[in-house]
Amino acid sequence: MLLPRIAMRLVVTVPGASAEEIAERVAAAQAVFEQAVVDPRLAAIGQHDRERWDMLGFGVPCPHPVLMEAAGIWDEAEAAALDDQHPVWVPAPGGSQLSLVEMDWTTSIPGLPTDPSQAIVQAAEGLRKRFAHLPALEILDQAMDKRGGSYPTFRDGFIGNPLREGAVLGELLREAFVSEEMATLDEDELHAAVVRAFGMRYRLWR
Repeated sequence: MLLPRIAMRLVVTVPGASAEEIAERVAAAQAVFEQAVVDPRLAAIGQHDRERWDMLGFGVPCPHPVLMEAAGIWDEAEAAALDDQHPVWVPAPGGSQLSLVEMDWTTSIPGLPTDPSQAIVQAAEGLRKRFAHLPALEILDQAMDKRGGSYPTFRDGFIGNPLREGAVLGELLREAFVSEEMATLDEDELHAAVVRAFGMRYRLWR
């Protein structure tokens, strides 16, 4: 199976390397993606989501297994591009990196998991507007209908701060899952508890 040809460019930055060596390093990285049959865009998304997960102290749900696996392929490609054991390449010092530029996001990315985030947010907002009298948990149950077991990413920032003021979904989560017993929790602990309760109820991120 071959990867589709799309508009994108792999770039390797290694101070002191010649243009010919850079081209060889790019080819080495590209070969990893081709052998694994993984679109570099998918690997870049996986690497980004994994890094974000790490930077937030694992306080947000783990990225989809497909993205975690793709992130591993990115690591392998970067290792191939920055290989200090190559007999004729100059050592790759700190600051050396593999990056993806000039990406075409208009074409589909093979293997990219479906992300229901936008649909969940829109459903929650619409239901809250139409049925303001309903308890928050009932609204969430309807918004999450047939979306249980999925991997929403909420890349717009919701997972980074699901309880932020003005966010309808955040307000619903606070009303549905914050109890009196949580009064002693700090904001980070409250955030983690609410996201955990949300995920458990709808079997998310498993």
